[in-house]
Amino acid sequence: MAWSYGGESLVTGSKDMMLRIIDARSEHLAGQVQAHQNGRDMKALWAGDSPYLISAGFSLTRNRELGLWDSRNLEAAVMKVRLDSNTGPMFPIFDPDTGMLAVTGRGDTGMKIFEMQRGELHALANFSFGDQGRGCALLPKLANDVLANEVMRILKLTSSSVQPLSLRVPRRHAKSFEQDLFPATFAGQPALSAQDWLGGQDHRPNLMAISDPSLSVAKHHSLKGS
Repeated sequence: MAWSYGGESLVTGSKDMMLRIIDARSEHLAGQVQAHQNGRDMKALWAGDSPYLISAGFSLTRNRELGLWDSRNLEAAVMKVRLDSNTGPMFPIFDPDTGMLAVTGRGDTGMKIFEMQRGELHALANFSFGDQGRGCALLPKLANDVLANEVMRILKLTSSSVQPLSLRVPRRHAKSFEQDLFPATFAGQPALSAQDWLGGQDHRPNLMAISDPSLSVAKHHSLKGS
């Protein structure tokens, strides 16, 4: 289950293979579609501040795949992307600032990166990280090393540790702040009170500019478990 960017709707993916859009206030079912052909674990999320949804599930032949959907018309997928034949459920992560999608799964030793542009998903990169993953989470932008052009930092959970994964954009000038890589990001402050939201008000998240490299607090640690 995932919230829309403005907090007015929810999207869910379930083992009945259905992707559902739900009005968060009224609990009204706004739309639904069978997103995949296999009833194994399925995830769904919103593609940032856009009408598009992303589903991660399995095809009829048990291949892992992504589906891109337009919430305004769920009759058919905008596109499907076949990923691999791995069997673990997937953990898709979407960065609304950059429009990048990171996809890995339980038991995977690698991650795939896509970019959302003009209503399409474009493959950017694949990379491997050794230990099998059990989960992952995207860190806020203020945790990134902006002087190293680190546009995404993800924490990966393994059986014995939490490991940082870093996605960096190569640029000619090292250790310089590249403004175009870091658009405004979530400011960490509420845009509405609970009472206002329940009363029907909508508001996009409050954003802040990333312009001062001294705000970056990136440190690489591996937290070993017992």
